[in-house]
Amino acid sequence: MNLDTFETQKLQSELLYLSLLHQYSIPALTQYTASAKRTLRKRFETIRQSNLAIVDEERRIQQTANITALAAWSLPSAHAQPGTSEDLTENVQRLSRCLSDVTAWTEPGGRHEKLVAEFEGWIDTSETILAARETSTPSEDLFILPLPSLWHQSHASMEQRVRILEREVAVLPPAPERESSEGGAVPTLAVMLDQLTTTVKGMNEELGIMIIIEKEMLKLEKKWIDKAVERILRSGDLESGRSLNMDEDVPLWHRMGKEVII
Repeated sequence: MNLDTFETQKLQSELLYLSLLHQYSIPALTQYTASAKRTLRKRFETIRQSNLAIVDEERRIQQTANITALAAWSLPSAHAQPGTSEDLTENVQRLSRCLSDVTAWTEPGGRHEKLVAEFEGWIDTSETILAARETSTPSEDLFILPLPSLWHQSHASMEQRVRILEREVAVLPPAPERESSEGGAVPTLAVMLDQLTTTVKGMNEELGIMIIIEKEMLKLEKKWIDKAVERILRSGDLESGRSLNMDEDVPLWHRMGKEVII
């Protein structure tokens, strides 16, 4: 046997080995895949059952915390008749009314949402005018005007209703203190009362801030107008003075606007 024949037989043997390995690898891979799937399926099912048990336990703890909070919230006051749920019914109805009002006002298209949207549009216009003055670029609106009277009427009405709502919320009893047996669960009642109080307080503050911003903006506008008028009156230009005398029927603001743009 020469070297070439030996190498050929060696290669043929390796080829046969690889062929057999490939032939038996497919069933082995299939069995391994099926075994892996069965193992993973069992683990997944175990984890799923464990998760369901945890969810059920959390739900039970939350329900216990909610029932405990409502039971404490329904304790009769001095004016309630013994053995009745008068206080709980009244508190739940008052809480429901407050939540309904806040939801209706703040949802898209609600009164408060419209009020804020109009105010933000006014702010954007005012900032555009101020920016145009800084760059000496003419603006479509020459002056910053107060918000419309209809907006102020709506604002006053909303402010009054929010204050009434704030008093309604203040009358509601606070959420009962949590017990250690509740497992750290926060009662839904406590969350609702906290969010309602925070939202109403925020609405009241926001309504006040809008009026403050408008007043400050109009103060700045008045100062700017006074300075502009003063510059025109001090110009001392004879031709401008004659023009002003000839145009006595033209409002001062129109003439001042022309001077400012120039």
